[in-house]
Amino acid sequence: MSIPRKRPKDERPRVQATNAALASYTGAAVAWMTMIFAISTISNIEQPGGLGGVPNIDKFEHMGLYFVLAAFISMALREHGLLKDPRWTGTQAPWTTALLAFTASTLYGLTDELHQFFVPGRTSDVGDLLMDAIGSILASLLFMYLFVRMRTDAA
Repeated sequence: MSIPRKRPKDERPRVQATNAALASYTGAAVAWMTMIFAISTISNIEQPGGLGGVPNIDKFEHMGLYFVLAAFISMALREHGLLKDPRWTGTQAPWTTALLAFTASTLYGLTDELHQFFVPGRTSDVGDLLMDAIGSILASLLFMYLFVRMRTDAA
């Protein structure tokens, strides 16, 4: 009878993504992108002069929309598990996930601004794209931190 040896940390079995979780996060990202596209298609959206005296409130709307999009993309990438890194057994490298989530959501923001250029009554705005990027990077960094935190808590 052999004595089972304790596995070193780097030999732990990889966590497999569930198809349901992957589908739900991917579906949420696609649904969110569809909603953003639908809103961008509306001509002449009336913006309040400033909610509670806050000028340019629409910039914060952009930041919030793209924060959520980057969060969904981060979770989908994490569940997909394509980006394996041996230093992060069971998950892909969090920084790679954050970079891809930021890039994908910001590029979608760019296509959204280009789309708005062709919608009557709408304009493309570099400030909107900047706020899209800020929301994307905030979510990406938050999820990178959480992935690292979950990894160290599990160790």
